[in-house]
Amino acid sequence: MKNCDHKNLKKGTVTKKFLDHTFKSEAQICKDCGAELWDNKLNAKFQSWLNDLDVENQKQYKVSKTTDILMKELGSQFHCTDESKLVRSIIAVLNKKLSNPTYNNIFNEILDSEDFKRLKQEPLTLTKKVRITNPKSLYDIENWKEILDLNDSEFIRTYIVLILVINKQVNNEFAKFWNSYIKDDLEMVLAA
Repeated sequence: MKNCDHKNLKKGTVTKKFLDHTFKSEAQICKDCGAELWDNKLNAKFQSWLNDLDVENQKQYKVSKTTDILMKELGSQFHCTDESKLVRSIIAVLNKKLSNPTYNNIFNEILDSEDFKRLKQEPLTLTKKVRITNPKSLYDIENWKEILDLNDSEFIRTYIVLILVINKQVNNEFAKFWNSYIKDDLEMVLAA
């Protein structure tokens, strides 16, 4: 595949599907390779469209007893008794962090850690639900699920276990990452 410099442009329509909704807008499209050129104006229009959607989606997920206990402990650290709010906050914070390549190495270390593997392999005995009402969060969840090739339950459980592993570490890189990049953000999202 050759590189294209996108100089041969035409006006066209871009379409993005999200749940049962479809975004359509006029945009520049490369005649040579068919690429849709999303500029700041088109991105802003899409974000506005997302924010105006009236969507609500309930996601179901399963966790182990240990994960459930650790989630309750995490909630108490932040004085949060609403587990659904805690899960939504975890998703929001991790979506932001995972979008930043700066953190790739630390996330790979966490995913390779024995604690992460052990928690992920425990029997899933409890079924939980989380209600997501923010269209932007839902859109991010759908994108990350596709990128990571996970279903709803696996996606949510993976995020929860990531946070729990980071939170439970002391005197290592994970603890520094928690204290420097996760804790305050999670606190701020929970307070909103």
